[in-house]
Amino acid sequence: MQELKNQEELDVLINSEKILVLDFTSKTCAPCSAIKEKLTSWGRAKAGITLRSVSIEEHPKLAADLEIFSAPTVLVFAEGKLTIKEAGYFSLSQLIEKIERLESLL
Repeated sequence: MQELKNQEELDVLINSEKILVLDFTSKTCAPCSAIKEKLTSWGRAKAGITLRSVSIEEHPKLAADLEIFSAPTVLVFAEGKLTIKEAGYFSLSQLIEKIERLESLL
């Protein structure tokens, strides 16, 4: 999974990608690396889904602007609109099911 570079890249991706998955991570978050690894593996088979990782330490303003206050947090944008937000303790398999359901509707 590629790292998000800056706000400008985020703006372009939100407005151009059919589905964008943002994985907000922290260096002190133990589950974050496992989530990132599983999302990356799953995303390889998904041509219509773009994934980016965002470090809340490296991009605090971006995280704050999106109301991200803890990691792990995953945001899913579909056709430019925030459609799914999961934070803290959540089921990764259920999140993936939601994203796949969303993909089938678009």
